[in-house]
Amino acid sequence: MRREHCIHRIDDAVSASADELLLKIDGKPIRLRLQIEQLSKQLVRKLPDLASDLIEIAACVYAADGVLMRGGPSERMMGRDWRRHLLFEIPVQCPEVWSRPDVLEALVDVLSFLSEDSYAFEFRRRQSAESIQKFLKLGPEPEARPVSVMMFSGGLDSFAGALEELLGRNSDVVLVSHRSAPQTAKVQKQLVKFLQRQHERQKLAHIPVAAQICDGAGREGTHRTRSFLFAALGVTVARCFDLDIVHFYENGVVSLNLPIGNQVVGARATRSTHPQSLNGFSKLFSAVFDRPIAVDNPFLWHTKTEVIELIRRCGAASQIKHTRSCAKVRSATIQHPHCGTCSQCVDRRLSMIAADLTVEDPVEAYATDLLIDPITDVRDRELALGYVRAARRYRALDPAEFFAEFPEVVRAAGQLGQKPSDAITRLHDLHRRHGERIAPVVEGFLSDAIGRADSEPPGPESLPALIGRDVFGSGQLPLLKPSNMNAATIQKAVTFELSGGRDRPTISVQGVGEIKGASGEVLMFFAKNYLKAEGDGRRPEDHPFVAARKLQDAWRLKNEDSVRRRISNARRQISKKLRNAGHPDTALEDIVENIGWRGYRLNPTNCKVYRSSSNE
Repeated sequence: MRREHCIHRIDDAVSASADELLLKIDGKPIRLRLQIEQLSKQLVRKLPDLASDLIEIAACVYAADGVLMRGGPSERMMGRDWRRHLLFEIPVQCPEVWSRPDVLEALVDVLSFLSEDSYAFEFRRRQSAESIQKFLKLGPEPEARPVSVMMFSGGLDSFAGALEELLGRNSDVVLVSHRSAPQTAKVQKQLVKFLQRQHERQKLAHIPVAAQICDGAGREGTHRTRSFLFAALGVTVARCFDLDIVHFYENGVVSLNLPIGNQVVGARATRSTHPQSLNGFSKLFSAVFDRPIAVDNPFLWHTKTEVIELIRRCGAASQIKHTRSCAKVRSATIQHPHCGTCSQCVDRRLSMIAADLTVEDPVEAYATDLLIDPITDVRDRELALGYVRAARRYRALDPAEFFAEFPEVVRAAGQLGQKPSDAITRLHDLHRRHGERIAPVVEGFLSDAIGRADSEPPGPESLPALIGRDVFGSGQLPLLKPSNMNAATIQKAVTFELSGGRDRPTISVQGVGEIKGASGEVLMFFAKNYLKAEGDGRRPEDHPFVAARKLQDAWRLKNEDSVRRRISNARRQISKKLRNAGHPDTALEDIVENIGWRGYRLNPTNCKVYRSSSNE
């Protein structure tokens, strides 16, 4: 039975301090600190009531998104609790606009896509005289009228976007920033000062906005609707200057964020600047303000590496070390502002190496050097491995294969205002360029590590070792020269033979003999999958995994825990037999390997399967 969460905006000016917005979420009082800086009195006078309503609605959604848990990191809990059902009751100044069917539909559609939650809204007229004025910290009157408004986070992409506005478009620009933590504010200020020093002939304004859930109530870290608050702030500033467009600068690979694993689907893959999200913002804001308003992404056709190279061409490479990409903002330190293992850090580190600009992004800035250090958290390991595996696939696929393997591109292609086939071709080319720059970084590091017999290899849980295991099937990165790789792999391979007929199939291991019982059934299943993949002409790294759910059905087991126990027992039995037969170095994962979000398979590099002539 689904549970609805109720969010009420408290319409009582006396009950909140000067910069706080009060809510009740499931009956519990929640305070959200909201402060908008540097808007002048002149601009505030032009701020329409609808813009004030928009910011408060977005702030309420932001608060609920951060307070209401999705179930935590457990896959089982996230499967049950991931999609929340949210009912908002919000007092506004213009309820007749917000209650219009076209506005309500646009609001619910864009939020549902962003977060995969379900939404319902009830708007009533505000009773108190409270207004957005209480959240403002006024600044000086603007010296000139800007022609561009863009969102500025202090990351690589938004910094490059500011350079593009100033140099490429020769625009007077307003940067609008969301400050979620003091560390973020410091970074943004430093980068803005650099831009103002370097481009004095341009009029560069900066409007920071702080939105923070108080009292430690913000426990849910996914925050998929953050960009709605961000966009609402941007369009509000744009309307103050009579402008009708807001720019989000984000490289296209991150904007589309194609899932790199079976568990990174739906809103678990963030959609902050996905083309459908930006089009949804445009539709909503146009309906609210009754005029065409656009929210776009000028970097949609750029890769991260190309964004970094743009910064270098603009003469601002020295500022790269001051930008911040890490998702774990609150755990950052002065010595290690980047964790090194979140998706943003993996993307940044490998793209920086691909652009040959590591001198401006020292490895010491990362708490974990994923090319050397072990990646201790299993989710971080799967993410890093999936990121590189996806890059290698992008590089190898032609447009038709890309479309077949990543059907999510259809959704994006339909949002780009182009012929779908042309859009898919361009999206394929974008990801191919990304793969061609990223994949060789880890592959080259892996090759160098294997070829250097005079040094210690990366640890078994570093990214090169994970990729080495993916490619060569070894549980630990071997100290081998590249010319010896194939011979060593073949020598280590365990050979399985399928024999017997349909009525009594058997599986044997060379030098060991027949494997019977439940363990034999496990190996038989994976051996048949291996032979099918070979028959389909698949390369070893492309042999498919089988999800635990499918194995549960195939073996008629009660649950996925039973699947894991059966595979674990089979691993132990065959490993013991192999050691007794003179294979002392064979590890459990060398036979039946597992990638958590992909499933299980017979390791196609360490294992070889043959079918005897008597077997059907």
